[in-house]
Amino acid sequence: MEAVADSELRRALQLKLDKIRTECDKLTEQLSTNEENHAKLLCKYHALKKELDVK
Repeated sequence: MEAVADSELRRALQLKLDKIRTECDKLTEQLSTNEENHAKLLCKYHALKKELDVK
């Protein structure tokens, strides 16, 4: 009986772990995308600032 409960607990915890890993992967991808977009915007900002400084 105890082995069955342990097995069910293990399965439930494994499912939770899998969901957490999936969420972590999604957040990592989102962070990477945000960092790339930030870098692009920063580059555009510096280009525009340089253009304004020249004028």
